[in-house]
Amino acid sequence: MKQKPITIEEWLEAIHKELAAIKEQLKKNELTMQDLGVIDTYDLCRLLNISARTAATMRENGTLRFTKIGARYYYKIDDIKAMLQEGFARQ
Repeated sequence: MKQKPITIEEWLEAIHKELAAIKEQLKKNELTMQDLGVIDTYDLCRLLNISARTAATMRENGTLRFTKIGARYYYKIDDIKAMLQEGFARQ
């Protein structure tokens, strides 16, 4: 039997449901963003002791990979580590 193709709306709805479930777990303190291996711009700035403008420049010039969900930017902790290791290797 052929499966009906998934529409963009169905795909977005599935993503929305998954994000809602993650938000619920975060509210219950069962799961943190760090547990997911992701931090937002606020935490990135605190971690690296940089300004939000510097974080924006890093996004714009491709220094650091990111994902934008809504109006917020998220960064994989592994990508941050790789960026730092690459910077130290150049020195």
